[in-house]
This record gives sequence, C-alpha cells and structure tokens, in this order.
Amino acid sequence: MRRYPFARLFALCSLWMSCTAIVEPYDNIDGVDTTRKTDPVKTTDDTGTHAEKGSDTATLKEGDTSTEIQTDTSTDTHPGTGDSASGTQDTGDSESDTQDTGDSESDTQDTGDSEAVTQDTGDSETDTQNTGDSESDTQDTGDSEADTHDTGDSASDTQDTGDSESDTQDTGDSEVDTQDTGDSESDTNDTDDTLPDICAELADFEPCSVITIPDRDYDICISGVCQSPGCGTVDCNVPGPYFLLADSGQRTCFNGTGALADCPVRGEEYFGQDAQYGWDVVHSPEERYNRIRDVDNEPVVQDNVTGLMWQGCIAGLWGDDCTLETATELSWVEALEFCDALTWGSYDDWRLPDEFALQSIIDYNVKDPAVNSDAFPETLSVYHWASSTAVANEGNAWRVSFSDGNASDYGKDVYKYYVRCVRGGTPVETKRFTIDGSVPLEPIVTDAATGLIWQGCTAGQSGEECTIGSSSALTWLEALSYCENLSWGGDAKWRLPNIVELSSIVDNGKANPSIDIDAFPATDNDYYWSSSSGIRYTWDGWHVNFQFGYVYYANKSSRYHVRCVQKDADAILPSDCSGLPEFTPCSVVTIPDRDYDICIGGVCQSPGCGTADCNVPGPSFPLADSGQRDCFDGAGALIDCPISNNEAFFGQDAQFGWDVDHDANERYTRILTTPNEPVVRDDVTGRMWQGCAQGMSGDNCEAGTVDLDISWIEALDLCEEFEWGGYTDWRLPDEFELQSIVNLGNIGPAVDMDAFLATTADYFWTSSSYKVDESRAWAVDFWGGVVFPDSKTSGTAVRCVRGEPIPYINRYTRVVPGESTEPFVVDHVTSLMWQGCTLGQNGGDCSGGNAETRTWEAALAYCTSLFWGGYDNWRLPSSIELSSIANHKNMLPSTNIDAFPGTESSIYWSSSSYVSNVDNAWLVDFGSGYVYYDVKGSNYYARCVRSGP
Repeated sequence: MRRYPFARLFALCSLWMSCTAIVEPYDNIDGVDTTRKTDPVKTTDDTGTHAEKGSDTATLKEGDTSTEIQTDTSTDTHPGTGDSASGTQDTGDSESDTQDTGDSESDTQDTGDSEAVTQDTGDSETDTQNTGDSESDTQDTGDSEADTHDTGDSASDTQDTGDSESDTQDTGDSEVDTQDTGDSESDTNDTDDTLPDICAELADFEPCSVITIPDRDYDICISGVCQSPGCGTVDCNVPGPYFLLADSGQRTCFNGTGALADCPVRGEEYFGQDAQYGWDVVHSPEERYNRIRDVDNEPVVQDNVTGLMWQGCIAGLWGDDCTLETATELSWVEALEFCDALTWGSYDDWRLPDEFALQSIIDYNVKDPAVNSDAFPETLSVYHWASSTAVANEGNAWRVSFSDGNASDYGKDVYKYYVRCVRGGTPVETKRFTIDGSVPLEPIVTDAATGLIWQGCTAGQSGEECTIGSSSALTWLEALSYCENLSWGGDAKWRLPNIVELSSIVDNGKANPSIDIDAFPATDNDYYWSSSSGIRYTWDGWHVNFQFGYVYYANKSSRYHVRCVQKDADAILPSDCSGLPEFTPCSVVTIPDRDYDICIGGVCQSPGCGTADCNVPGPSFPLADSGQRDCFDGAGALIDCPISNNEAFFGQDAQFGWDVDHDANERYTRILTTPNEPVVRDDVTGRMWQGCAQGMSGDNCEAGTVDLDISWIEALDLCEEFEWGGYTDWRLPDEFELQSIVNLGNIGPAVDMDAFLATTADYFWTSSSYKVDESRAWAVDFWGGVVFPDSKTSGTAVRCVRGEPIPYINRYTRVVPGESTEPFVVDHVTSLMWQGCTLGQNGGDCSGGNAETRTWEAALAYCTSLFWGGYDNWRLPSSIELSSIANHKNMLPSTNIDAFPGTESSIYWSSSSYVSNVDNAWLVDFGSGYVYYDVKGSNYYARCVRSGP
C-alpha cells in the first residue's frame, strides 16, 4: 500500500507559495400476490495534523503554502355515455371513436358528426377544436353513470359530502379517511404528524418528514404542506416532475401529412421538431434503460435518464420476461394499495407513479404499445393508473394510455386499469421557477426541476404580466417557425417544446389554467402545440390542454397557442462555445472522442484532455452526502448529536443532509447484469461506477488484485477503451465525481464497502490536471478522503465511471437583497445557498469588514446562530459541500471569484470530523483546492451554507 509522506505536500506548496407502516400487508389484492412467488433476499444495495494514513505526525499549519381491454378499443380515450359493447370506454362508438357518443366511424370527438368531422358539429375535415366539442369532453353537467365530473354524481362518485364508507375526504370520515384533521389510525397527513410546520417557509419539492400510513418514504413539501404524494386527494399531487426530464423517444421527422426520409435542415420548412433536439439525438434507445434481474422472476428497470426505477412487469405478470401469470386490472384505490404493499426485486418502497413519471416512459416514436418493449416487455396497449387526483373532480384520477401516450383523468370507481409501480426520484430542493425580467417586456422563466428555460409569455403577448398584446393561434408548421426565429429575453436559441417538455409545466393541483400562473401569467385555458408528431395519425401533432392538463393530439392545420423553450444542452450541438454558458454540450472531434464535450471557459472541451483548461469547474450532478452519521466534540469524543443551536457542537455534518433521512443501504445499487463485471449505480448522483477497482473482477471482486501502477495517461486511455458490465462509455472520473463516493464515516478505506467491495485504502486517479503544475493531476486518497495532486507519472489505482453532466446555465446567482450588505449565492447545480462573504466580511462585494478566523467549535456556533440575507437557518457546510465550490481551474483563490468575491486564498472549516483522529476536522484550502484535515482547536476561515433557496 503506497503512502504519501506529507513532506510531499510541503514540496508542492513551494510551487505556488501559499497552501494557504405501518402498512397492513396486502397479501392479495384482486388476485395479485404482492409478495411474489419467491422469497427474495433484500439486497443492500496544537499543530495541524495532515499525515499519511494512520500517522499523526506531519503538520501543515494555517498560512502554509396494445389492445385496450377495458371494454373499449385501443384508440378510445375519452368515454362517451351511450356506447356499444365493443367500445373500450364508450357505449355506442365505432372502432376508432375516441371521445364521442354515437359518432360515425371516423368521428373522434363529437355527437352526430359526419364521417369526416373530427371534433365538431358540421365542421370541415380539419376542424379539431370546435367550441361545442371539446377534445376531452368528460365534464358534462348532466352526465350518465360514466360521467366523471358531474356535480350530482352517481353511486361511483367518491366526493359526495355524505359519502359512503370508502369516502376519502369527508370531514367525519371512516377509518380510511386520509386527510381529516382529527383522523383515525390510518390518517396519512394528519396535522399532528411529526414536524407539522416543516413546509411553512420551504419551497415545493423540498423533502420533509411526516408519519404516513402507508409510509412512502417520499414526503415532500407541496403548497406549504408536508405531503406523501398519491395519498388520495388533489392536495397530494406533485405539481410537476421531480426527476431529470427524459426525452420523448421520437426519432423520426414529419411534415404535415407523414414521415420524412430525412429531417429538414435549418431554414427549411418543418425544421425544429421533436426528433431534432434532446437526448435522443445523441443517444441510442439501448442507452436509456437497464433491465435488471437480480431476483429471479422479479425484474426491475432502471431509467438511466430520470433515475427512476420501475417494476419490470405490470401488476399480475411476473417472470424474467413477464410471460408468467395474467395481467390484472385494479381500481384506483386498489392500485395505490398494491404498489404501497409491493415487495419486488428485493425492494419494498414502491409507489403508484404520478402522471409525470408514467409519461416519462412513453415512447412517442412507436404505438401499441407506446413504450420501449425491450425494457418493458408484455406491456399492454391500454390505460395505466397514475396516483394523481383530478383537481376539477376529486372523484377522478389521472391515467396514461400505453396505446399512444395520451393522458387524461377518469372516474376512480368507474373502470379498472393496469398498474406498473415505481420507486426513486430526487426532489428538487429549490424554488422551482425563477423569473428573469432583465429584458424589459420579455420575461423568461427557468425551471429548476428540469433545467428548461421558458418564454415567459404566450406567443403574441409581452410585458411583465404578459398583459400587452393578445395570444396568437398558429398551425403546427407556423409554431415551429415562430420558435425557431424567435428573439426573446436577449436570446435567440428558442424552439418549440416536445410533448414531454410541454407536459412538464402542467400543475395538476390547479385548473383553469393548470399551470403556475405566478410564473406563467395570462396562460390561456386552451391548447398549446408541442413539436412532437402523432404516430397513430402522422398528420396530427401532440398538444397539451392547459385548462385541465390533458395530453392529446390534433390535426396539424389546427390553430393553437405557442410557448417556446430552450435548454442549455439543446442537442443541435454547437461546434464552439461562443457566447454559451459553462456545461453546455458542444461538438468537437477529440482523440479519443469522449462523447462528453462541454463548454468550459468559453472553449468546447473534452474533460480530462490533459490540461487544466479541461477541468470541469465544479460538480455536474446532484450533490451526494458525506456518509458521516456520528457527532463529536472538539476533543474527539463521540457524543449524542446536539438538538439545538444553544448546545455546543450543534450543526455538524451528521445533523444535516441526505444521510439524516436515509439508511446507508439506500445510496447504492450493485448490479450484476454481466457475470464477474459488477456495476454500482449511485442513486443520489446518478453516476454509474466500475464495481471493482482496476485489476480486480468477479461478482464480489474476489479475483485478481488492485493495479497500483497505472500512470495518469494510462488511466485516461484505460477508461476510454474500457468495456465492463455491458457498457463501453466509461471514462476517468473528475475530482468531484470521485470525491462523491468517499464515505467520511469510514476509514481505511473511506468508502461504502457493501457497494464497493474489496476497495483498497489507496489513492485513485481523477481526470483533472493540477493548475499550478500540469505535470500533476488530482487524486483522491481512499484511506481517509484527502484530495491531493500527484505526479502524472506516478502509479495509482483506477476506478472508471459513466454518466453525463446536468447542464445548467450560469451556475451561480449572486443576490444582494435591496440595500442589504448581506449577499448570498445560489448554486443551481447543487441547489445550495451560500453566504456571499467570508465570516467577518459584508457588503455587496464583501469589501466591508475583514475576514476572521475561528476554531471549529466557534465556526459551528457562528453559522447556526447566523441571521444573514433574511435567513436564519444557516450551518457550516460538510466537507463535500464545501469542496463543491472549489474550482480547480483557478488558484489563489481556487473558486469562482465573481460569485465569491473576497474569498481568502486559505483554509476554510467544514462541519465534518476526521474519523481516524476525531479531534481533527476536514478543511478545504481555497488557495490550492486541497481537501485535508487539522485539529479542531486551530483557527481558520468559515463560510456558511443553507440547504437551498
């Protein structure tokens, strides 16, 4: 085991002068055995001391240098009220009737229309939106039994004020009441639950903690209330996606009538449609999903884009290819219960997906079924239940058709549909929408949940509240052209959104319109075009009805509204970075071509190309936690974690972050799809890791030995050419990625050994060069977690990684509220909010006051008692949080000085203790970017942080 004497640290310093629940077990729901056919085993998934492993002698002091079978045909999507037995949800309609009562063969949305009419009473062939024929007519006020929005509902109504036993919202409800303020045992959202006010001042999507039955372990703030999504009422709807947005799957271009052999080029008609932008442009369908069979007959599907994990078979089916048993239809309540009680593939935290999640696996390039059938075999071309309740009528719930992808709501007790459960998803811990009005009359809206940037007004409108002008109605072709030629908000990179993107801004907790009107004022209660074409009828284009949020399609000659979008990573890739922000994907020819080229410092780079200019200036993934779960005092004694800032040592690492609410075995999933070549998926960051260090193999890394004699250049080449676990797109990780798997709760090695078996306590290479001396590159020591630059000719261990960066525009936003002298910085990559000045400084540019040093204990106390920028919930950052704002492209200081002016080129405290010698705590030196440790009695600088805007 190779060690680094700390004399090497000093020698390196001279180069630059200053180192300065209770769930009742649903054993069988409608014949569906939720415990499965097997019994799966759950997988799990003083002086400054900076010595080498195990040593405490060296010092570094401060200043050192298909077929719908619901009684309807596959295309019937909006049931009528007099349909014949052959309709799937309609009673009298012919085979292709999708929304009508008594219509002729091709009528899709009307009452008594002629053969060619599609949505009207007397309209011509292309009429798709008559005012007497709304596309998704399910809301008649005199409806028959199947009506799902009637104000005097039939027996299946689940919202009557004198409801039967199954009423889920009555104010004097029975045992199953889920939202009463004085609820019985099974209350899932009681106001007496734990931390009842946790959401009072927090943004939507921020994780919170309540006691829920069933406990979905997925509680988040929704409209100021801590909720368990899918609990049965509209209050529990998630107002948008809470995962990285997937692409639509559409890879074919179309004109107004059919498919095109080749996609148009810029300047030609029909340029700018779905197939020309997004993830699908630069990735094959095979890259999207991994089908995992760790438990016999219980496959799961990992979505490598969204991070969600899916039940590999719909309810009732099982077997590695879902060919055993029979798919089962469930009512909506049964569907909720089924998923909550399900144990499958060794996981027991399944839930019914909301419509955003369910739509995310729709493949809009195919039909019957509209899904990737390699990943999801035996999927039926029928409706599947979503967990979300309809805001216009809580007797309805959302459903998504796997025949073609349309989404609407229908009665919870009227029909039974099919079910596929889901788990995972990382809530966005920040305010979702940010409005930029810097260009007068042309607001733009950034969505933190998806990374999309939206035109703030509907086409034709302008002004801060979009009250100038009137919204335009355009054909599909006109809509494409409008967005491609739009100049708005000082930008000209606009396009028409695809159907997945457009659906993402639906707020299913609202109606008339179903959108956040604070972010998108004056939105019409009407249809908006997407850039996606219909596959069943290629002369149609997909749209969203923002009255209720329905997703459907209509003839492209129809005139609908338009809102344009852009993304920092739009995949008509630029060949250079002129005028583009950091992290924007670009297109360069590299040898080897890493397929990972991004804008860095205005230059299109392939990270790890050999110079410091190729360093990524910060993490490009959701930030992970440090793994530290214990609290310590200043002398190194293990203590019970303090509970308030009135107690000494309150505010340290173990008291904040992901680790507080999650077990260690929830962090990683070890995947064995290829014998002897395990892969580890980090379910927080989304990165996928080589499961054994280079030189080792075997399902448990039992074969071979770690190769400790790999030079840096060899490491780059090795990962670029690496084939492992069925993947060929491996690369050497950058320093932020490699640090992300360091576990500061362990020592020798400092890693999760259940996930990363047989890891040795040695240094491992990163792809990043050292700015001061480019003959060196950054390495991470897995003895304890030190980050240190080593000679590129040295022999060091290697572990490869795969995964793409999350693109963000302008990583940091520096905010100086009003006349305040207390600026703060929002990091859009990590969702952390930082104190804008070092302790002791103040002012818009931190020129007021002088930076001050503190002991570790005093730094903890300072941050937890700090009131700054209008916030009082500051804390000292963990080591991994603090190092996330280091920028190894810069030195003296090694950070972004525009975001953090006045930063000292010196050492700053973190809240993490060094567990090998716990009278020490971890530090980041912002002179060099080193990460190491020192005794807690030393005096160093501090900058506080809070967990998001």
